[in-house]
Amino acid sequence: MVASTIENFCLTYDIKDFKKLKKFIRKFFIKVAIFILDNEDLVRNNTISPNKHLALAQIIYNYSSKIQYTKVKYLYSLRNMDIYTSSKYGKKIVLFGDIHTKGYGCDKKSQPTSDFIINQIETSTCFLDIFLEIPYLFGRCDTKLELEGTYMADLHRDLSKCFEYTKDCQYNNIRAHYIDLRSPKLSQDFFLLQRAIINSFNNMPCPKYITDKLLKSENLQNIFSSKDNIINFMYKLVKTNKIQKQIDNIKDEKVRKLLLRIEKERIENPDIDFNEISWDKIKEWLEESFFPFTLYHTLIKYVSIIVDVYTLARVFREFREVQGLYSKPCDNVMIYAGAYHTRTYQNFLELLEFSHVFSVKAKTAPAYCVDITDLKHPIFRESK
Repeated sequence: MVASTIENFCLTYDIKDFKKLKKFIRKFFIKVAIFILDNEDLVRNNTISPNKHLALAQIIYNYSSKIQYTKVKYLYSLRNMDIYTSSKYGKKIVLFGDIHTKGYGCDKKSQPTSDFIINQIETSTCFLDIFLEIPYLFGRCDTKLELEGTYMADLHRDLSKCFEYTKDCQYNNIRAHYIDLRSPKLSQDFFLLQRAIINSFNNMPCPKYITDKLLKSENLQNIFSSKDNIINFMYKLVKTNKIQKQIDNIKDEKVRKLLLRIEKERIENPDIDFNEISWDKIKEWLEESFFPFTLYHTLIKYVSIIVDVYTLARVFREFREVQGLYSKPCDNVMIYAGAYHTRTYQNFLELLEFSHVFSVKAKTAPAYCVDITDLKHPIFRESK
């Protein structure tokens, strides 16, 4: 009985199994966990994170430790926060819908979302997967785009080692995932155009040499020459190996078919006017440099499917077993991304009949603050 309970805990990483052990056995394993954490370098043995032995030790240590945790009334800067659970899929998923700015109007009993997420990590008694809308690194020599002026950027900074290619993370019980694959590595001119539009929308004029390069791009002229060409190009992007690999590793047929259906709908019948992203419209903007309100909200909205398909596929995929590494699926998840993305994730989870156990939207006053008074937190901590 004792042996099977210990074995279950080592397989599931579920602290509820650990709690089933008698007190003197739990005390023994707490001492073992402390020893392992104190000798982390020997246990890690130059492997990348997350090491499964360190993860188990960290979960036990967090469970056994007293915590200092201050509850707050508001989180900022968000449009919404939602929590979904499913016993069928064995998942708890927390969605933070960001507004991509540090502007807020909360009172003193408040906290930035970046700090709140760190607090959930430090108090968790389970393994966590953190998804953050930041640019993906495509290799060891790739460089990231710095994100300024958002709390997502602050979280990226706090977890920087967890996102680096070597993944030498200071937290033993988390995996950190980039989710923004909208990169020049996929298509140089296309995403250079996207970056130029975003910069212009944020009052950063596009340099002339960039404008000239985009105007001369035969590739862009071909992509935006017709609706069919735009659709075919988007399919080309989502069928790249990096994205398709995530979809192929979703073992649940219902989930995979639903994701492919949403992918098809968002690519072929999106809630946009394709005429607003014709080459004539893009050329006009490049030549006259007016404020790209419609272009921004149309093209950026359309391209967001790349982020959403990749994120949902990664949340529901299975991972190849690697010796010494934590390789389980994503069971306890926090996704911190723009509110437009998190609405897509909400719709997807509801189609899978997840339970919507918590939901709050920001009010106009205080601005961009969500009231979490009714939220039971720490969110991922099992009580003794």
